[in-house]
Amino acid sequence: MPGDAAWIALGALALCTELVAVRLPHRVAPLGRWIAPLARTAAGRALLLAGWAFIGLHLFARAGIAHL
Repeated sequence: MPGDAAWIALGALALCTELVAVRLPHRVAPLGRWIAPLARTAAGRALLLAGWAFIGLHLFARAGIAHL
């Protein structure tokens, strides 16, 4: 499916960013450092929860019981 390719590309981009951040920490911030400012406020935590739910619904729900 074309939508699956976009999620795979997004995941690969996140993984590559994390790998580069480990090798070059002074040039690229790891993903945790990007998320930490959002997690400090209640609104930021709500935004993170909504993003997590969105990804879970659209990525993982398609592989649920309906497709078994």
